[in-house]
Amino acid sequence: MLERVWQALASNQSPPGTGATHVTLPDVAPIWIRLAADYVDVTGVDTMIEQWFEDDRVSQEKRKAGRHGKVSVREYLVASIACAINRIPASLDQIVHVINQHKSKKVRARFEPNDPIRLEQIRRARQITSKRIDDSSVQRLAAKINEAISPKIYPADRHYSHAELEEYDRQRSQWDRDMIPVRQKRMDDVTSAMLLPSWLLVPEEHRREWRGDVTSDATVVPIWGRGHKRCKCKKNGECGHWTSEAIDANAGWHAKQEDNRPYAERDGNDADTEYTHGYDYHYNLTTGPGVGTLFPAIILSGRVDRPAHAPGKNLADSLACIKLAGLPLGHVTTDLGYSQQSPESYAGLVKGMGYDLVMMYKGNQLGVQHTYKGCKLVEGTWYGPCLPQKLVDANSDYDNGKIDYQTWRTRIKAREAYALRPKSDTQNETSYVFRCPGHGDGATATCDYRKVTRNDAALVEAGRKTLAVVVNHPDKDLPSCSNKASISIPKSEGARWLQKLSYKSDKWIAVYGPERNQIEGKNGEAKNSLLGSLAQAGDRRHVGMGKQVIAILARTIATNVHSLLRFLKKADAPVSDPGFTPLSPFGHAWRRSDDKDHTPHRVTGRTVAEPINEPPPPPSIVPDIPEVA
Repeated sequence: MLERVWQALASNQSPPGTGATHVTLPDVAPIWIRLAADYVDVTGVDTMIEQWFEDDRVSQEKRKAGRHGKVSVREYLVASIACAINRIPASLDQIVHVINQHKSKKVRARFEPNDPIRLEQIRRARQITSKRIDDSSVQRLAAKINEAISPKIYPADRHYSHAELEEYDRQRSQWDRDMIPVRQKRMDDVTSAMLLPSWLLVPEEHRREWRGDVTSDATVVPIWGRGHKRCKCKKNGECGHWTSEAIDANAGWHAKQEDNRPYAERDGNDADTEYTHGYDYHYNLTTGPGVGTLFPAIILSGRVDRPAHAPGKNLADSLACIKLAGLPLGHVTTDLGYSQQSPESYAGLVKGMGYDLVMMYKGNQLGVQHTYKGCKLVEGTWYGPCLPQKLVDANSDYDNGKIDYQTWRTRIKAREAYALRPKSDTQNETSYVFRCPGHGDGATATCDYRKVTRNDAALVEAGRKTLAVVVNHPDKDLPSCSNKASISIPKSEGARWLQKLSYKSDKWIAVYGPERNQIEGKNGEAKNSLLGSLAQAGDRRHVGMGKQVIAILARTIATNVHSLLRFLKKADAPVSDPGFTPLSPFGHAWRRSDDKDHTPHRVTGRTVAEPINEPPPPPSIVPDIPEVA
């Protein structure tokens, strides 16, 4: 028996000079190899990276020495993407196994680079040593890719303190300092080139349904290995200062507070902040009306950086490639992590591309956020100076429990009558042109300072229009009240807060809530160990930002592929499919509870008002449910 076990373990064919591996690595189906190869062909990333190798060699005036590498960039990328689609950790051993496993000429040809010169170099290098790929060849190639696209390269042989890192940066050669922005541009090019083709996998009839709306978020991607070390300058514990960096010095600490922190503190439980050592992955998800039914939720673009480092600029840079690709531009939905940034770091950059913003505000940022010539910017929308104070405080009063839900919704609706109306025919690149809510045709309010037009008066008399009566008359000499036709407000005024939809209005709620839920669901999908597996640091045991980015992008591509397959399966399903869980004879979807008396609960967790001791009603009252094949 032991001999058979040893033969099974040795069948993995370890590289020459090494012992047999301890486990048999899984194979990858040829169909996924072909899909990954086709995807790499569309991106052209392998050709770009090979060209960067040559550019760096020429820039550093290095002469060609030794034989060429046995592994091409194309093989590394195809194997990484194929492993990710198969939900297999793309370790170096696994990549080596995938490259070596296929012996058929048709599958082997899909690994080979398209450049005939590079192909001849690889074949010649393998003839000199052996045709079989070993770990060292793949490891050298991965290190070479890391040096070509990582903005900053640090020796991966020890831990560095902050002071040592700063000293290392000062002692960099002039060539290294000049290459930092160049490498960052390369990393952005690789990211956009590898993610945007995911949209091309979607059939054209579904791509046309997307109108350009995206939801953006930053999720932490942990890395393998130890993080920083804490300073123990206090006798009773740690002071919290970080004294040394991890081996991967480009990573950092992501701090996350629990959502139920106030309740945990109230109940006396531990509510410490959760820290994760890794990278922040800023990405953009296709959302909007019809997502999941008319078109799939696909990650279009992204960017990887240190946690909490320039989140607004990272997001804006990740959106730039969508515009350059000629895709439609709609709105961008984000959380508080981006809305708190200065307009120069986020809002101004995103709006300059042509996007609208949908965002949240903190509790202390509600109410009047900015004023200009009497006009009030209240929670992202410009209003006239006649806006009553109780409408200004509608959201804060509701959050503080001063008004009930119905009063809150009524006051939010009443705000619309006092909003400045855009005068679209005179818009320009630097200013917004508005009309007073009580001025001209289409007025929404009546004011003693303005005369109601005949058209508005006729509509009011006919009962087809209602004008809000201005009770709180501002100073008549204000520019917003004394202007004859319109008022111009520079776009720089209140740029940090402006958004197209009125905050907490019905339209805003219909957009923000569902789209935030969609991207949080995508976060869970991307991190789930059975799906995207981004939360499993052991699946990416690489040191270096460039290596990590390639592994993260491969996992993202796999997530997009599986999302598209599920969408197409649902889109091709017969119309007779009910699309929901069939009801029980009781008319509800039941589950067993953990209560001692086994009282049935609803799916939502709420108990039944009265225990059910009677037999179920006859089947005749149960709604007809078509059978699912």
